[in-house]
Amino acid sequence: MRLTKRSTRSAERVDARFDLRNAAMDLPFLGWSKPVGTPGTAAISVTVARGRVVAVNALSFDAAGLKATGSATMDKSGNGFDVVTLKRVVLGRTDVSLQVSTRESGGYIVQLRGKSVDGERFFKGEINTKEGARPKGPRPDLALQFAVDRVYFGKSNYLSNLRGQAARIGGLWTIVHFDGQVPSGKPLRVRFAKRGPGRALAITSSDAGGTLKALGIVDNVVGGTLHVRGAIVDDKREPFAGRVTIKNYRLIKAPILRRITSEGSLEETAGALAKPRGVLFREFVAPFTYRHPRGALRVKNGRAISANLGVTFEGALDLRHQRLEIDGTVVPAYSLNSVLGKVPLLGQVLVGEKYGGVFAAAYTAEGPLRKPTLKVHPLSVLTPAFLRGLWRKFRDDAPQGALNSEFGVR
Repeated sequence: MRLTKRSTRSAERVDARFDLRNAAMDLPFLGWSKPVGTPGTAAISVTVARGRVVAVNALSFDAAGLKATGSATMDKSGNGFDVVTLKRVVLGRTDVSLQVSTRESGGYIVQLRGKSVDGERFFKGEINTKEGARPKGPRPDLALQFAVDRVYFGKSNYLSNLRGQAARIGGLWTIVHFDGQVPSGKPLRVRFAKRGPGRALAITSSDAGGTLKALGIVDNVVGGTLHVRGAIVDDKREPFAGRVTIKNYRLIKAPILRRITSEGSLEETAGALAKPRGVLFREFVAPFTYRHPRGALRVKNGRAISANLGVTFEGALDLRHQRLEIDGTVVPAYSLNSVLGKVPLLGQVLVGEKYGGVFAAAYTAEGPLRKPTLKVHPLSVLTPAFLRGLWRKFRDDAPQGALNSEFGVR
């Protein structure tokens, strides 16, 4: 550390510089760390009057890719900050300015503005943070206002022109409102707010495929409208529950679905999926539950329907460890099957439950999210629905492993 002082009659200015090479630092919620031996520097210039710090004239930090410059004003007691202004913060693809002000009632007011935010780094850090490393007790109240030109969720996935606000009270996010644009220029609207005994979520977009790609979820959905609705009751120990609905979209380059249809002896359907324009689906519905911060996502009774294809799916996704365990059926010639299903009595015997079909291939997918192990059961292709369901219950490779236990699936 290097320390210099300059004095006047009423105050003294103190400048200090620090060599951080031998320091280890870790900010898991930002996905940032600095090991011992990595170069780094920090500097601060303060004004001291009557034995207390009255102002932080300048501060800077530069280590392991994290750079920040700014200043701060002190509260009346001189023991804490009143306003901290970071003129520029740079970390990876994040390049913003930040102002944090204390509130008289407690907590902070944060104003965030800038060119870009690396959302992928932030959310990955939030999911990967271990339970023991998370703050104990409720986090401080927070009122956030933000205006960012671009938020990244992957190497080339981003949302533009995000403008909004958020509030955390008593450790709970009670408001998250923002509007933005997907790369096609179409709008995305997110509303999360207090509703009665709990909180409710509403997400809408006129470009479902663009939204899913921008968020780094999937990149093989084109067009469509997206609606997400969900809610949580705060005084009950229940997960967040909701439903994702996508209508009138195209599915292209779907290798897993092509494998299922191909290995299930459904060559005609596999051929349709291989075409450049893919398959036009009328509707995708996925009821889900989600537990935070475990990253536990459970889908039940999911379905996707086109004129010539129906797909059912349910199972568990472990977002923290990037693993999945899903099973379901693929029903070709969906329109024909659904017509048979409408025949009184006979339809119930042959087709079974709603959205089922006379002919179907059962499948399971489990393992790493990016490249799961896929098993297709072609023997179920010609099995009537009520026998197929019974056969699936007793097959030897039914997915009832560690994920089902961890997710509380019964």
